[in-house]
Amino acid sequence: MLESEDLCCLLFELSSDDRLDILQELEKKAASVTALSKLLDLTTQEASRQVSRLKQAGLLLKDQRGFYRLTSYAGLVLKQLEGLRFVSRYKGYFRKHSLARMPEDLVLRIGDISEVTHLPNVSQALYGVERLVKDAQDYVWLVCDQISFGVFCELGKALERGTRNRAIQTKGFAYLPSIVQDYFQYYREHITPIERRSWNTGALEDRLVDQVDVFLFMSEKEAAVAFPLNSGKFDYLTFSGSEERFHKWCGNVFEYYWSKAQPLESLIKSPCEWLMENRKALTALRRILEGQKPMLKKDLAAGLERLQVTRKGNLTRLGYYAYSRLRNNGFPACAKT
Repeated sequence: MLESEDLCCLLFELSSDDRLDILQELEKKAASVTALSKLLDLTTQEASRQVSRLKQAGLLLKDQRGFYRLTSYAGLVLKQLEGLRFVSRYKGYFRKHSLARMPEDLVLRIGDISEVTHLPNVSQALYGVERLVKDAQDYVWLVCDQISFGVFCELGKALERGTRNRAIQTKGFAYLPSIVQDYFQYYREHITPIERRSWNTGALEDRLVDQVDVFLFMSEKEAAVAFPLNSGKFDYLTFSGSEERFHKWCGNVFEYYWSKAQPLESLIKSPCEWLMENRKALTALRRILEGQKPMLKKDLAAGLERLQVTRKGNLTRLGYYAYSRLRNNGFPACAKT
């Protein structure tokens, strides 16, 4: 009960705009009551009264010059407030979005991303990600369920410039039948040669997961992050910036999920083996890529779904990677595409 009373007393002292302003000014440098009154446009009497309250609460101390400075306790309190201040500033966003699936230690460090720019418009946010990739010189790391065509093209150009990229994507993402033929024709002509060279040199590493808990892109210069809606889907409204703490936090997020994701090579092994044994299913994938209906018996169709090569009859990201591997290795049933 006493601990609860102490917390309530602390929160009461922090509930005043004037007292919070005083703490934030003293976080920059020590100051006298007179200086604080001028900085904050308070009367000397009011500034003195608020300072006395903060001193009594253990948040301030007075030095030999008569200047007030934060106690170590106050410094810790303000550090904890960063996250609350950030969340309250964007309370409308966080009412609709969830961090429930992220590791607790990273959520508790949410104050690390407080100095960011929020882009509440999807087109602006995706353009920002595209520009981030375009400006990258050393590396691009990403965690996403899907990639816009513009970003997709810039990733290929980045690899050609010599960036070293790491990607975590959802293996069950399904490509729309209406665009699959044109999309993969462009992919084979412009991206596949770059990917193959990059895989061979180790400049590109791909890992896949069942679902992603965050949408994240980062380079050596900046980062952009978006959190899932309460439904688990994404609206891609990002927080972006180049501030050091934010960049480090995003790097920690990526490393956490990278350690959990499965390397592409290990994931496509079983689908490739199954497809080689079931050539009619492989032919069906070729037909999907050609924009045609797959025409499969139920047992083979069920096998494709079970292996996550297709989802509701549509080709998945995992399915394309498996098919592409067989095609690149000259497997006969892939020859027509």
